[in-house]
Amino acid sequence: EALGEALFFDVNLSRDRTQACATCHNPDFAFTDPRETAAGRAVSLGDDGQSLGDRNAPTASYAALTPEFHRSPAGLWIGGQFWDGRAADLATQAGGPPLNPVEMAMPDKASVVARLAENPDYVAAFGYLYGEGVLEDAEAGYAAMSESLAAFERTDLFAPFDSKYDRYLRGEYQLTPEEEL
Repeated sequence: EALGEALFFDVNLSRDRTQACATCHNPDFAFTDPRETAAGRAVSLGDDGQSLGDRNAPTASYAALTPEFHRSPAGLWIGGQFWDGRAADLATQAGGPPLNPVEMAMPDKASVVARLAENPDYVAAFGYLYGEGVLEDAEAGYAAMSESLAAFERTDLFAPFDSKYDRYLRGEYQLTPEEEL
């Protein structure tokens, strides 16, 4: 979780070293992108300061509670990240933005892992958590990075359950008569 948190706020994982996961999933704005672009807030701005995504980054809040993409007993496809389920789970989703050319714009997994290896704290943490030398293998290092980001996104910071209704359910708040209706 701690490694994932560091990665989430690290701008060095983008091509121009200007954008972190937290840039588009800002914790101060419910993990959404508050930045204005030429298109307003309809789309998120990429690492190069010019590229526009297909849409504004969705909130990362409560994303960990989404079930993996699968077919239900009734034959319906459900779960997964994004409306179309293209990322089956949270780790797969976390690995997408660094390689997306209009998001963080890194050319390949090896380039991202090379950036990770520049940081001695990361080298030590990845070695401890995933095995010595994990950052010497682009696929394994990238998978470890994606898992670390997903671990951070599974923390209570992303799913605080702090609405008025949540507090009511815990017995910490009494609904007004109008709210009770």
